[in-house]
Amino acid sequence: MPRRPEHLVAAIVAGGASSLIRYRDRPSSDSFPLILGGVIGAALGGLFPDQWDLPSTPNHRSLAHSFTAVAVLGQARLTAWETCCEVEAARWRQRAATWEEESQQRAEAEFYEFLWKVVGGIAVGFVAGYVSHLALDAQTKRGLPLFL
Repeated sequence: MPRRPEHLVAAIVAGGASSLIRYRDRPSSDSFPLILGGVIGAALGGLFPDQWDLPSTPNHRSLAHSFTAVAVLGQARLTAWETCCEVEAARWRQRAATWEEESQQRAEAEFYEFLWKVVGGIAVGFVAGYVSHLALDAQTKRGLPLFL
């Protein structure tokens, strides 16, 4: 994949920016793990189309590179994913509050709260990274398929 570094940088920028915008009203203790998840998800989403439609195959720029894929991804249950992750993070936050301040159990519960917030941000970043990949590929001579 000769354009892999370009896709990765564009995806991380898109995912970071999308996450910053989406989570700008959250307190920093919430926004940091969500934005971190957004950047991780963006890296995954930015590389995903070339992992699904391998560049070395005749089917490259097939299903995963179509605008249909973007439409399906746009209909994904992004909000449901985020809500589920927020519920889990809140559950771990409540569990952490039941333990003493410096206890191992509290540290573990706080870690899992942080982890659920990161996972919640991954979906937002994945979509942004995916779209950035398609936007870059659409500008090439070969372009992208409209429907598949």
